[in-house]
Amino acid sequence: MSPLKEEALASSSPKEVSQGPGAKDKNSIKDVGKEEDTIATTSDKKKDSDPLATVREVFSFAQTNKVKVWIAIGTFCAAVTGCTFPAMAWIFSDSFQRLSGADVPEFDFMAEMRELAFQLLVLGAIICLFMTLSAGLLEASATEMSETMKKQWFEALLRQDMAYYDISDVSGTATIINTNGRKFKKCVSKHV
Repeated sequence: MSPLKEEALASSSPKEVSQGPGAKDKNSIKDVGKEEDTIATTSDKKKDSDPLATVREVFSFAQTNKVKVWIAIGTFCAAVTGCTFPAMAWIFSDSFQRLSGADVPEFDFMAEMRELAFQLLVLGAIICLFMTLSAGLLEASATEMSETMKKQWFEALLRQDMAYYDISDVSGTATIINTNGRKFKKCVSKHV
């Protein structure tokens, strides 16, 4: 039995254990554990019942070439930004290695520090440029894609038969469209 189950059972009174769902008598600890396993399995089934959208489905709202180019350039800029941090570690390790030779009489400490400062300055400019491009392009493409998604959803609602609106909650549908549009935009802009 796991320590968490033992602690939970130890903190509860015998009356709670015996009256808990799935418990047959006061000493029926195994049945309580089986119920917890059943609950966990049921919640796992609920998670599996809602399949996630595929990459193709997510990016299907990038219908114009402009948005596709923005996504490609933004993703490339994000990759370059990710490569700058290992480059920074390499610059630091190289500088420590060069500065460890400071005992040599012809060693120019200020020249080495100046070179390190310029390397880090260039790297900082690269990071700033590519992070800004990545965030800006992905945010702009996410805005365009979420607007396209909302427009297509609304057009699908307009194609519905009038009986559909008798059955469904029209004001709730507008809220759902807006909320899901914001979620989609956040997902595409921040998590790509």
